[in-house]
Amino acid sequence: MIDAKALVNDFLLKELSIETKKIGTKVLVKKNGGVPEYTADIVDVIVIPQSEFYRAKFMRFYKIYNYNSVKALKELANNFSFTPDYELGIGYILNVSEAPAMLTKTIKIKSELQVVQNSRIV
Repeated sequence: MIDAKALVNDFLLKELSIETKKIGTKVLVKKNGGVPEYTADIVDVIVIPQSEFYRAKFMRFYKIYNYNSVKALKELANNFSFTPDYELGIGYILNVSEAPAMLTKTIKIKSELQVVQNSRIV
């Protein structure tokens, strides 16, 4: 089993700590393929794999473990112990719906977003 320190280094933890200050910030999700750009609110910040392949695997474990990113990363490491050739980065859990009752969440990595306001959700 891979040690948790091998998965997440000190630099990434410091970056995560800094990025959590963006919770509640409105961001612009950049255009991707056939999906136009749209605005969303950051509701949480986690560590995720940056590659599409490992991100898809991570998301499966993330849902199985009730949206616990630490358990999902550990399970990913257990199931892909011949790696990690994947690079971990900061992921943002976004609320993409205006209506609070219709909370729709999606996860994007830092490079897919642009901060549009410094205002926070009240």
